[in-house]
Amino acid sequence: MVIERLRTLVGCRRTTVCECRVCGTTLDDDATECPTCGSAEVATYEF
Repeated sequence: MVIERLRTLVGCRRTTVCECRVCGTTLDDDATECPTCGSAEVATYEF
């Protein structure tokens, strides 16, 4: 894929961010539940 090749050439790495959909707390990549509000609604974004 062209985008992957460009990222390699310029030194960009993928970043994954996980956060609670209810309260917005940033979570660890392997989290299944929010420690702040207890919600199991976890969103994962890859940049």
